Amino acid sequence: MNNIWRYVITVDEGKAPCIDNGLLTLCICKPVIRKGAKEGDWIMGFARKAIGTDLLVYIAKVDNKITIEDYCSDPEPRLDKIFKLNEFGNLVHYGGKIHSDPKSQITDLSGKYCIVSNNFWYFGSDYVGLPLELGTLSWSGRGQTKRTSPSQLQALEEFVSSIPVGIHGSPEKHIHLD
Repeated sequence: MNNIWRYVITVDEGKAPCIDNGLLTLCICKPVIRKGAKEGDWIMGFARKAIGTDLLVYIAKVDNKITIEDYCSDPEPRLDKIFKLNEFGNLVHYGGKIHSDPKSQITDLSGKYCIVSNNFWYFGSDYVGLPLELGTLSWSGRGQTKRTSPSQLQALEEFVSSIPVGIHGSPEKHIHLD
């Protein structure tokens, strides 16, 4: 039985999830999902409460799960590749601003895997309201939760079947004041 993983995206700047080159990956943040999700599972990312309730940022079906080491050793540049393998084969933070603090790095690396999806619906800041038939899948709490329900899984699959796969919006634009 496949699972539906749900969580709130507190900051969506194109890194978690990353949607570079028409591929959705989740390689930083949410280590519980990255370790626990399996191929065929679904992930739903919701907007934070300050934006609204029951608003989807993305839905993705897990197509593949690879180690962070394998993902970071691939030369294709992506916004979520914040680690590099050093000469000893250890992952080290590359020195950018994102997750540069040790606590965030420990959290990121504890997830061990990167989730890869070619079957995703990314709405970004063009949030999509959760349809009534999926209301029980709404999530606005901290952390993540996992649901295993054939009827909810069927309703989710029916909902996304009416939407073209891919990118339908852009990540949030944040204004940083100095």
